[in-house]
Parts: sequence; C-alpha cells; structure tokens
Amino acid sequence: MMSHESRVGELSTLRRPNPDRLLELAVRDFLRDGWIDMKQLAQRAGVGRATLYRRFQDRESLLGEVLWELARVTALDAWRSAGGEGRARVLNALEVFMRELAASPALHKLLARDPETALRLLTSRHGVVQARLIDAAEEMLVTEIGAPEGVTSKQLAYAVVRIAESFAYADVVAGEQPDVEAAVAIIGRVL
Repeated sequence: MMSHESRVGELSTLRRPNPDRLLELAVRDFLRDGWIDMKQLAQRAGVGRATLYRRFQDRESLLGEVLWELARVTALDAWRSAGGEGRARVLNALEVFMRELAASPALHKLLARDPETALRLLTSRHGVVQARLIDAAEEMLVTEIGAPEGVTSKQLAYAVVRIAESFAYADVVAGEQPDVEAAVAIIGRVL
C-alpha cells in the first residue's frame, strides 16, 4: 500500500494550476461578499473591465472558476486530512468536504442571493464545478478503492457527486435540511 504522502501527490485533478492574480482577487471578494462585482474587481486588479471580460467572458464564468477554486482547495484539504485507507478514507474525505461546504458563509450568501445561478454553476453540466468534482472523485475512488465492477469509474464518481450534491443543497433544492451523515451513509452503501 502506498504511503499517505504519495497518494496525496497522485491526485492530479486537485493540483493548483499557475497562480492567477485576477482569480485570487475574485476569490477574496467572493469570500467577503458571497458575490463578485466585476467593476470593483477590475479596479482592484488595476485592469480595465474589458481585460477582465476577455479573461473570464462573463460574471458567471468567473464565479464558476471561483467556486471551483474554493471546492478544489477544500477537497484537497479534506483528502489530506482524511484518515483511514480505501473506502474509509474516501468516506472520511467526503464527510470533511461536505461539512466545510455546509459551513461556508460565502456559499450560503450566494445560494440565498441567487439560488438558480448558484445551483447551475455548482451542480449542472453547464458549470465547471461538477465536471471537475467528478474527475477528482474518480481519481480519488480509483486511487483508494480501485476500478469498480459493473460500471465505469466515471459513472461511479458521477453517482457519488450527485448524491453528495443532493444532500448538500437539499435546503435550496427541496426545502429540506442538508444532511451530511445521510449522504455519507448512502455513498458508503454505494461503494
């Protein structure tokens, strides 16, 4: 079995790309306000709004990248701190990740301010977050558990992410309380 450190290094889907000053400023703004003001961001970055829009196309594109950056960092921290091996480690990492999301004031602000946009960016194929989370989940599952039988690793990762999403955003989607324990228990049965 590989050491914890070597396994952490193998999650290439969670590695940070080259630093991006605009993205870093946008993340700070989002964490502070739960939203991004493009004009204010351009001023703080010392660039014109046209430069900002060339780089990110529109506010939703930038917001998607910000949400992914926060999810990426949270997932990486969860992966690194998760105890156990195999299935137990996957479930531990998932629980830590979901609890961190549930505790995010900025994410709560966004979901309250514009739930439709938030859910589209976080949970649909039209946003960058879900696809990248599925890739990260697939890599985590294959690294810790191995290739599944009867389905592809991508299908299993998709199911895990969709179950987690449905319980993480239950308050917005179904008027229910988010339930990390239920999500982890169900995913544990799936695995």
